Amino acid sequence: MIKGNEELYTHISRPIPLLPRKTYEDDKARSHQKIEYFLYRDLRQFTFHHHLTPTNPSNSPSSNLSKEVPEILLPDYEYSPYSSPSIIYHREANSKFFGPCLVNLNKIINNVDGYSTPIKQNRIIKNLYSPDKNNKTLAFESRFESGNLDTAIKVSETEYNLILQNDINTLGNTQWFFFRVSNTTKALEVKFNIINLGKSESLYNEGMQVCVFSEEEEKTLGNGWTRGGSNISYYANGLLKTTGKPFYSAVFTYKFAYSKDVVYFAYSYPYTYSDLMRYLLYLENDQKRNNFFIRKMLCKTIEGNRCDYLTVTEGEIPEYMKHRKGVFISARAHPGETVGSWIAHGVIDFLTGSSQEAQLLRDRFIFKIVPMLNPDGVINGNYRTNLAGSDLNRKWKTSSSVIHPTVHFSKKLIKNLAKERQIDLICDLHGHSRSMGLFMYGCNNESFPQEARIFPLILDKISPFFEYKQCSFKIQKSKESTLRVSMYKDLNIPNIFTMEASFCGNNNIQYGVKELLDMGKDLCMALLIYSGNCDIGKQMSINKEQILEELNNNKDLLQDCEENVSDSDSNPSEDNLDNETILTLLPSPKKKMLKKSKERHKNSKSTKLERKSLSSNRKTDKFPTRIEIKHMSISKKIDFKKCEECGEIMLTNHFCQRKAKSSLSATPKIKQRKIIKSFSTIGSGLIYMNNKGKTVRDQATQTVFVRKLQNSESNSFCNVLAMPSPVRYRIDANKQGKSNKFLTDVVNNMHVYHTSKALESFPSILDISGKKYKL
Repeated sequence: MIKGNEELYTHISRPIPLLPRKTYEDDKARSHQKIEYFLYRDLRQFTFHHHLTPTNPSNSPSSNLSKEVPEILLPDYEYSPYSSPSIIYHREANSKFFGPCLVNLNKIINNVDGYSTPIKQNRIIKNLYSPDKNNKTLAFESRFESGNLDTAIKVSETEYNLILQNDINTLGNTQWFFFRVSNTTKALEVKFNIINLGKSESLYNEGMQVCVFSEEEEKTLGNGWTRGGSNISYYANGLLKTTGKPFYSAVFTYKFAYSKDVVYFAYSYPYTYSDLMRYLLYLENDQKRNNFFIRKMLCKTIEGNRCDYLTVTEGEIPEYMKHRKGVFISARAHPGETVGSWIAHGVIDFLTGSSQEAQLLRDRFIFKIVPMLNPDGVINGNYRTNLAGSDLNRKWKTSSSVIHPTVHFSKKLIKNLAKERQIDLICDLHGHSRSMGLFMYGCNNESFPQEARIFPLILDKISPFFEYKQCSFKIQKSKESTLRVSMYKDLNIPNIFTMEASFCGNNNIQYGVKELLDMGKDLCMALLIYSGNCDIGKQMSINKEQILEELNNNKDLLQDCEENVSDSDSNPSEDNLDNETILTLLPSPKKKMLKKSKERHKNSKSTKLERKSLSSNRKTDKFPTRIEIKHMSISKKIDFKKCEECGEIMLTNHFCQRKAKSSLSATPKIKQRKIIKSFSTIGSGLIYMNNKGKTVRDQATQTVFVRKLQNSESNSFCNVLAMPSPVRYRIDANKQGKSNKFLTDVVNNMHVYHTSKALESFPSILDISGKKYKL
């Protein structure tokens, strides 16, 4: 015989899922733009790494730009699309060069279907420019998922100036790029100048190359995304923004290996929203992995895209799950930082695997993972913001469920997790465009500075990519609205980090997808060692106590990195729209409608509203007795006399219920309690009846005047409540009231005070205390 819930759960086998386990009708990418569906064929088909080839920034003068570019930048420049032969691609026909890409969110939110339309998987958009057979001009395109090239200007057969689309509803935030070219010529070397980048520094000057994908190379050699390009440089080009600050150019040269090829160029390895949806569906349909996680929708974005989160743990006895600690991991708050998605991919892949370390982590923790916090920005090719032009890593202190829904509900998810169990780690994954390596930003505890540094130092010991010397633990006032600082102040959890991975690499190696996936695995392994009692930590001679002792002995480890330049954790962008423009694009808040009062007049003076107690038994110490007085000045004070018995104000029609009770004859407690409960009176203990013999709820709705009758011989009384028409009565019986003699006395009393006509309207059956009597 099975005893107890614990033994019962051990005898229940896991269910065998059917394939396919789940299908979703709402997991297709949605966008207000007419773009193509982009999904890479195999997320694992990437070249692993490339060696760095540093360049010299001094060899990149601004004179390399074409002289035609300043003419396009004139503020009064009038043009019609493609009127100039040099403009071979312009994404939006009605948009201005370098102008903001404005989208009215009211039209999206107030749409009939509620959201934007899904992107059709079979949609093929024709190129805006189709060169002739003998023409070697490249055909550009970016109207696909995560693409963002706005304009392509032909300088010559071997040089093109490119302008990127600003983040939607902003004035800039241009750093990420993703576009494709076709009509290529074998062995043709082309120079690309991206001329409207915003950051003053870039890893291109440290040897970073662009990411390249060739369709012909994939077919012939099986290669996927790789690093490519030569003669790469990054510099200020002399063109100015509206704020007076300069634009920067990223220049690279690429030699095409095939003719009639289609080649994609990107800032970093792309990871689209459709890639994520396909990966999550793959996990759910895997018979082994789907036993370790649950997929749920956190919310929907402004455009109606799903924001999913995963709960990863070992599904065993509920008693064991109560003692497990919590972990929260998020990624892709900034859509252009694709390295965060690849690290999160590595975390999920490791935790849902069958290794012994993954089993131990699932036994000790409950993981909440949000792999993509900004689906709208990812789909539309933004670098830093969402569709409302908001940096989501600046909205954790005050977020809106309408324009920042993913942050709003993620914050609720974290706080609910903190109420259920202790949280050991909160980690937000980002990418860094100006620093090398993998490092963290944490929150320093002045009373115990070693506390927040234990986990990063463990990660530094086990990961070849992590650089502890680049970590910083400062809490600055300008960072209060970030996830890291906001959640630290709310929950006081020591291990809250912003984890930054370089877009380039470290130690003379450019990171590939395999390295990024390994970073996710290293993050999990560091957590396992931090939790203690694991063979991996013993083999490597690393444990939490040893790390703490090292921090106590070496005070240099408590110093923050001063040279590191903040990126994802940096100050808010200066490319935001002005408040007046934002208000015209964002949905207006709904105004609360105030109820109109009968006593409210347009030209009336201010009146003082006072409450009137509804019950004599209610305490009136906290709430002073008030009545409503019309047209009374607030400053004028009036004193009212109160009843000595019940405490109510003595008005002309005041009736004291306590005084009425005291005048009643003694009634058995059982009988009185039954009467009060059955008829829900105000406390008088009386039965109210109408002329049809039915009991009514209370005195107030049936009577106006009250008369009391007392019969000394029968020791009973009858209250006759007189109204013009019809006549109503209420009767209360004492102990002798059940006898026929009492009924005779009642009728006699009524003959004394009423006419025969009123007596004829008296009912033939009386219901007293639940018992009926015939007259």
